[in-house]
Amino acid sequence: MLSERLRRRLPWEAQPGALYILVAVYCLQFALYFFVEGARVADEELHTPSVAALLAAGYPFDLARLQYTSFCGGCTAETLLVLPLFATFGPSLALWRLVALAAGGLVLVASYRIVHRVEGPTAALLTGALLVLAPPFYRENGIVAFGSHFEVMGLVILALFPWWGLLRWGRVRDAFLLGLTLGLALWFSYSSAFAVPVLVGSWCIWQGRGLFSRSGVARLAAVLVGFVVGIIPLLWTQAALRAAHILVDEAPLSVYGRSALDLMAGPPSLTEKFQTLVGPSYWASIFHPAIPAESPWPAVLYALAQLALLVVAVRVSWRLFRSAVGERKPEHLLLPVLCACLILYLVLFLLFAPYRGPMPPAWPVPANGLRYLVPTVPLFALCAGPLLSRLYAAGGIRQGLAALLGAVLLTTGFFAALGDFGQTKLSSAPLFQAAVDYETVLGRTQFSFPLPGELELNQVAEGLHEDARDRFARRAWLHALGVLRAADLEADLKGAALDSFLSLLSALEPGDRAVVLEAMVARLDRPLADPPWAAPPKLFAALLTAADGAMKADLWRTRFLTMRDGLWDLHLSLSQGNELPQDYLDPRVSQTRLKGFCWGLGFMSAVANRQAGDAEFELDAALPIARTVPVACQSDFYRGLGRGFGERWGYSQAISLRLRARIEPAQRNAYSQAFLIAAERSFLFPVREL
Repeated sequence: MLSERLRRRLPWEAQPGALYILVAVYCLQFALYFFVEGARVADEELHTPSVAALLAAGYPFDLARLQYTSFCGGCTAETLLVLPLFATFGPSLALWRLVALAAGGLVLVASYRIVHRVEGPTAALLTGALLVLAPPFYRENGIVAFGSHFEVMGLVILALFPWWGLLRWGRVRDAFLLGLTLGLALWFSYSSAFAVPVLVGSWCIWQGRGLFSRSGVARLAAVLVGFVVGIIPLLWTQAALRAAHILVDEAPLSVYGRSALDLMAGPPSLTEKFQTLVGPSYWASIFHPAIPAESPWPAVLYALAQLALLVVAVRVSWRLFRSAVGERKPEHLLLPVLCACLILYLVLFLLFAPYRGPMPPAWPVPANGLRYLVPTVPLFALCAGPLLSRLYAAGGIRQGLAALLGAVLLTTGFFAALGDFGQTKLSSAPLFQAAVDYETVLGRTQFSFPLPGELELNQVAEGLHEDARDRFARRAWLHALGVLRAADLEADLKGAALDSFLSLLSALEPGDRAVVLEAMVARLDRPLADPPWAAPPKLFAALLTAADGAMKADLWRTRFLTMRDGLWDLHLSLSQGNELPQDYLDPRVSQTRLKGFCWGLGFMSAVANRQAGDAEFELDAALPIARTVPVACQSDFYRGLGRGFGERWGYSQAISLRLRARIEPAQRNAYSQAFLIAAERSFLFPVREL
């Protein structure tokens, strides 16, 4: 048995049964989104696990480059959290989402416990229920997408524990922990800045004249020291990013390259921001797809209930604040502080949210800046739980108002959750899918590549073939090599150097060679020649001239793959039963070029109907296009088809075999070879044989 003194210091004392139920419901919701292939994801979801995968394989990565942006240290924290898992089991998207599970669980448990400690079990239960019955947009972002600013609330809510201890017992230790937690939260994301003035300011007001006493000054100094210690990672990463020239002319408090003043006074206007916050686009988006556009009333009721509750919370909070200061009742300060946090966060959102999209956004897709509204859900739940509990306990009209508001919020959230569950398509793909995206890591972070000679001699590239942990680090290295060679080609790479490079490519395995070629050809960025027999662009032609027959075929396949956006109208025409235009069968079109084009058609056919989520339906829709392809190019079409299906379905032996059985016997070998290469490239545990 723990002593009473020790139990009082821990955040999990007393009546855990309700919390266990809430955590179980949360885990069930997480499990549903865990097995969704797509889900809404932020750019951070691509960046962070990719960096962790490279580090787990021993890739020489500067620690400063872990950070996705200068203002979001949470990416660095998440990378360090997931690194031991990736180093042990490989860079799986499933393992990465377990970190999001921990972040969401922390928000739920910490919210329940702080409210339970100050306001009692009823208020805590209501707070937890409002979190697990939040709108679908919140659950999908907050549960799955680490980087939606939901996880920042974990540190902010943790800061409430030392804040409460500082009010009750005035310990210097609590003052230091309060500053430390707020400093770490600020490094985690600038969006947590709202908590600093509210929590520290409320304690200063509570102290009153005692703030200027010796003990008051000591506690204030402890808060400042803790805050300075907490922002050391922020200062260090800012300095490292500037030293690496990733940040050049950005202001210290800039967001996406825009200074705080520009965000506040620049576009979009305050009116447009306000329309986004209260307009129909936001409320339709947060409930989509559980509540369709033709029946928006549940979303409207939810919004009105939130607005009414916020108005009542402001009035009740003012009375409680006066009571807390006048009668020295610290338990009356929690609701006013939480209400102030919510209001200040909304004000900061209106002033500083860095929108990057149409204003107001078109339904049902919210603008990028709306991700910054995700933290309002736990803030609102933290306010609503204590408020509804107090109103209900007051009796009379207030009791009826509490029952009405609680019923609207919880019932709407409950039916939205049921509707969302009914439309969720589950898949086992996330269990096998590798959490790696080369473009995000090597492009968005402005990764400065080593010199070509260093790349070619880098030991990291040696032996990274079979192990799941290492295989994707090798691919990232090869991707970087392709980017470098594209730059060299534009700088007039020719002669012996070009021949040596093409010889190096010829010696690579097919999957590795494709990575280098795709990274290189995509950066040449030239439009497809029109008509089909026209001479290719100068840089691409230089590659063709130096390449042998097999390499020429690879180059044309890569070109049609990377430039396929201009061919979708033709693909649609072929899918409607039309014949291939005679221009593509002109004698002036080389056979190698025509086969590369047909390979590209096969790949496009494999991904054209990917939203259906039904492998056999997608294959049935793709096969008619094969009949429009010349007989001599049939095998190339099926190789492209195998590449496309292997990248999407290469984790499942059962699906892979069913697809192969529907392929014409004469083309199964070509299809299967391409399918297996693509599966090995795309999945952590791919299908190995067909």
